[in-house]
Amino acid sequence: MLMLGSVQDDTLGLGIRGASLSPVPAPLPIPPVSPPDDDSARAARDGQSDSSGVEKDAAGSRSESNEEYGPTMEEPMAQKEIAHQAARFLELEEQHQRELATQKAAQQAAMDDAAASQHDQPPPVMDPFIEAIQSATLENGNLSLKDIERIRSPPEQLSEDIEDDDAQYSLDLYLSMSPKASDAAYNAAWDVNYQHPSPRKILSLHSIKKLLVELTGITAIRDDMCPDSCAAYTGPYAELHTCPLCTTNRYCPNPNSRKKKKVPKVPQQQMLQALCRSKQGSKAILDILSGKDAGMTEDNITLYRNKQSDTWIAVWIHILPALNIDSFMFRSLHHLSALQRENNGKGIRAWDYMKRSLIWFRIFFLLAMADVIALCELDGRAGHHAARGCRLGCPFHGRYREGSGGHYFSAHLYFNFRAPMENLYASKEVYDADLKSVLASTSQTQYENRRKATGISRPSLVSGLLPAQTLPPPKCFSVDLMHLLYLNVADLMISLFRGEMRCEPTDQKASWPWMVLIGNIWTMFGKAVEESGQYYPSHFHRPPRDPCEKISSGYKATEFYKVLIDLMPAYLYGLLDEKLVHGVRILVQRKITYEQAVEAYQHLVLFVEEFEYLYYQRRLDRMHFCRPCLHTLIHASPEIFRVGPGVYGNQQFGGELRQPGTPFANLMEIAIRRSQSNAVKVMHPQLDHNPDTTKLPKFAEDVGNGYVFLRPRQYKLSAWKETDDSIREMIEQEVNMVRVAKWGCMRLPNGQICRSYYCESNRKRKHQCVSRNVLVTIDGCEDYGEVHLEPKAIISLYDPRNEELYEHSRNTVSACEFEHYSNLHIVDVTAIKAVISMQPMPPWAPEELSDHWFVVEKSGLEDVEITGWQEPLVGGDQDDYEEADAS
Repeated sequence: MLMLGSVQDDTLGLGIRGASLSPVPAPLPIPPVSPPDDDSARAARDGQSDSSGVEKDAAGSRSESNEEYGPTMEEPMAQKEIAHQAARFLELEEQHQRELATQKAAQQAAMDDAAASQHDQPPPVMDPFIEAIQSATLENGNLSLKDIERIRSPPEQLSEDIEDDDAQYSLDLYLSMSPKASDAAYNAAWDVNYQHPSPRKILSLHSIKKLLVELTGITAIRDDMCPDSCAAYTGPYAELHTCPLCTTNRYCPNPNSRKKKKVPKVPQQQMLQALCRSKQGSKAILDILSGKDAGMTEDNITLYRNKQSDTWIAVWIHILPALNIDSFMFRSLHHLSALQRENNGKGIRAWDYMKRSLIWFRIFFLLAMADVIALCELDGRAGHHAARGCRLGCPFHGRYREGSGGHYFSAHLYFNFRAPMENLYASKEVYDADLKSVLASTSQTQYENRRKATGISRPSLVSGLLPAQTLPPPKCFSVDLMHLLYLNVADLMISLFRGEMRCEPTDQKASWPWMVLIGNIWTMFGKAVEESGQYYPSHFHRPPRDPCEKISSGYKATEFYKVLIDLMPAYLYGLLDEKLVHGVRILVQRKITYEQAVEAYQHLVLFVEEFEYLYYQRRLDRMHFCRPCLHTLIHASPEIFRVGPGVYGNQQFGGELRQPGTPFANLMEIAIRRSQSNAVKVMHPQLDHNPDTTKLPKFAEDVGNGYVFLRPRQYKLSAWKETDDSIREMIEQEVNMVRVAKWGCMRLPNGQICRSYYCESNRKRKHQCVSRNVLVTIDGCEDYGEVHLEPKAIISLYDPRNEELYEHSRNTVSACEFEHYSNLHIVDVTAIKAVISMQPMPPWAPEELSDHWFVVEKSGLEDVEITGWQEPLVGGDQDDYEEADAS
């Protein structure tokens, strides 16, 4: 992920949005030891293994007070007994761990001695890719002489206006069509202009692309790659003539056949130099602690629904096939290393608009983000099912079960995972010592033994960068929240509730009381999820589809999140652990306080512990329930203090694909075009405009402070007389108005569009999105209401929330009753803060809750300040339902 800061005193410091690099704060308070308080958990702790190696069966369940929602829970044990059991359990565990450590040390020494006497082939001492990165220069980086000259002697001026009117007109056209339309669409527009001459001349596609390169200086470094996407011909592969993996010829034998494949990479310094030259970019660079830092994310993506993909995206605008990752990542890290080493580490120059002079700046590498699969390729660690499978390098050891095929499971029972939080951070000293031990292996057997003991298989490519300008491994690797929270945890919980986890011969699904989403109940649940879509405002991203039909065929991460975090707390109240929901809702915020991070940590630790007591129960045949995502959850909150909130975005290019026959090449060109268009829009702000959000439609009324009334509207006298008597009476008494105009929509300062009951009650669509429920501030207190209607709004407030349900759900389910035209209030429109979703309770809810609605708020609204996102103003509500009187 490329993160930009500002030039300060000719030197660039380190910084991360939302976090400082100050020392890590004192350890967070550890939640009190409180294992699940049910008799079955006690049985799980005290039970002994039977003859099959499986401990006594025990089933965890939830509170009896919510019988209608699913499995119930037995009465809690006495607190004294819990404390006694926990203390005894931890004492035995400490003794057990000491004995294991002694045995393992003796076994390791014996294996090392045996391995040393063998004549196995020793592993390579140093990765040749790392050696090439350490010796990187611009001259050996596959750059043209012209590109090198531009890097070392950047342009020193920027004309804010493009003097050629035809060029600006053509740029406007090209950027407005990109990325929604293909190059063919631009060519068609050019052809129409050519066939019908006009005062404005449109440049050809070739000329406009050439102009973009001249304005921004952004070009791609293109390396040869295997036609089958096995590897790129970089680093030690640069001189090869056949693929090192599949032996396919590098060059096409027939010059008339299709061209050999290339993999492009957009150099990061070109973006930085382009940004510094503009007024807007020079100011924006100041937003991260007065410093520049560069990071990267690597992610395996699915380009098409219902189809597996082998494409990876690294955010430096770099597209990676997924076989030999090192050869594809090499060019990015090699170029960064060359830039770090320029002028003996002094950096490179750029012309700064604010200072009106050339400045020196250095690029620091801080974070490498990736999903679990890709991170193994980037950080050089063993896989996530290894004995030391923690992606952040903490001392946690997985648990092994015979017959598991070498897999170690992330089960914490028998381990003290309540260790103080400073112990969770990976130590550079320990990492260096472990890596040195692995590299010093004298045989393959010794190497495999040490890899198992340390969790390290090889040095990371990142270690080839300049140490003085790099956050070294393992500190530069962090948690990927998108895959963790939106996919992995959701898939784990839903698989449990559906009974889709593998059932071993020594286990029985009949003993799984949590298996409730089966048969007709699963069908009812899926139907309720699909019907919830009509209550989501349109800007809440994709509404969830019926999981019964779609969950195994292209279900999106946002859909999983909505099902697990938005709907399940109410739909499966009493079954889904509210501690998980509460912790996740904190983690996905962009702004997180210290107190919130502590709270999230406590909830997630308790969730993981309770998960193992209720589901795993220390049974060998259920050990596979403990997936790596459970352990990673424990790291999520501590990482906030080290790298800041974990929200970032990189899932944009897939939606811009146009050529299904060549998706990867298309994706590469999209990335290059996006780099150029982003830079030219910053350098020339007049080219950055979106008529859907910036131009007010006809008859819209701006009432100030970012609030805009939008059609439909209705101000006929007859319509006023038809208004509900209670509303007319309140308006006449409280605001002394005898006639008002009704407006259907209003845009809020945060970019959302709020619709009124008047607007949505007149729409004829069968499944329309409800966007009239809002979060409103009245007398300093936040409340929920439905908008009915000058700069005043009539709000029909929901009844106070059900406090008992809110408390029992750990503040995750806010459910209220509601009746139209009751509890009416007239408020200034500035009291409306955001549009929310009010979802009906499911059909199987208890009778006393059947007429309640629960709140779903949109996550990520804080991003509006950064991204400038706004809902499009032009839509289907721009016509009045009736023409107004001429008067």
